[in-house]
Amino acid sequence: LMNTEIPDLGVEALADWEEGTDMFRGFRGDELDRLFGWVRDSSGPDSPMFNTHIDPNREVDPHKHPQKFAQALAAGRLQRLELLWGQKVGRACALHNVMRGLPLICLDGVGLGKTILAASVIAALEFMRRSQAQNPEGRWPGVFGGFERAFSAHALRNSLTHEFTGDKEKYTLSALHCGPHLVVVPNALVDQWLSELRHATVPGSFDILPYIGGASLDSRRAFWEAFDKAKCPAQIIVCAMPVSRRRLGPVMDIFPNCFLQAIKADYLAACPDMDARRKKKSNAEAMPKEKRNTPTKSSAGDTSSVVPYTLFEASRKFASIIVDEAHDYRTMMLPWEAISEAVNRSSARIAMTATPVVTSPLVSIHT
Repeated sequence: LMNTEIPDLGVEALADWEEGTDMFRGFRGDELDRLFGWVRDSSGPDSPMFNTHIDPNREVDPHKHPQKFAQALAAGRLQRLELLWGQKVGRACALHNVMRGLPLICLDGVGLGKTILAASVIAALEFMRRSQAQNPEGRWPGVFGGFERAFSAHALRNSLTHEFTGDKEKYTLSALHCGPHLVVVPNALVDQWLSELRHATVPGSFDILPYIGGASLDSRRAFWEAFDKAKCPAQIIVCAMPVSRRRLGPVMDIFPNCFLQAIKADYLAACPDMDARRKKKSNAEAMPKEKRNTPTKSSAGDTSSVVPYTLFEASRKFASIIVDEAHDYRTMMLPWEAISEAVNRSSARIAMTATPVVTSPLVSIHT
């Protein structure tokens, strides 16, 4: 790659740039719902497993305080929870890629509702998984299972739409992994994601579980034992991920324990030699040649007893993984390696960022 010639991307090279959602141009909101088999009642929720209303101030949590939520709804203090057309298009595009076994990156700007979009994708995937399980032939709902749907004349005139609805052979995903949905977010955003998911989803539809802290045997065993006893049909794990120490600056020096590193800790517990190998590689230039190939002992110690209680237990799979602020993990460091391993265990793979910065050719490959 060092000798690869980088082309000059002028205005002409960007003339054919597409947003990735062109095939859905012309669809109405209800048609975007029916793509995956969801038929909305006029007074019902705008997405499967979503509440019909939401507290605009995020003060009344329907999961924690269902009675207060009902009272606020009766008093008219809640607003209707409706997805924007762009969010429905984003959901349709995500499902379109997932069913073809492809990843997706969402590049919407700040404040455009990526968190609610991600929640609606998780809910749609869970709805589709249950619909497939109930179908005698094991077919997916909507166009993904080849079912006929009526669309507007404008949409049918679009050749991309015709390609999208007419060729079910390209939807190669046979089933979602039987596992939880994993959301990987920076440490500082864990509470925000937990709040948004709980305010948007219907109580009883998902167990929404925070996953934070180091990979100690006691804390991890307690989490996974509670996970095995979860009462809801599906689970969403919101996992803390460290961002760059350089970006945090002096905050880490003042409050070294406030930024917890859950997924990285699990990865080091499952692969304790990775940290040692990386340190050995970084220090190789300063070492005498005769010592460069000597084994390096891991500082993690024996972690074999912890591995069964981590995200990277040998048989653990995920129905989906959503990585927020994905630009933080675009270089091949330990967080990137941990996320890559989780991605390889997931049926649906979605990255989200409002700042997709590419600083070198390697970044595009790693991403």
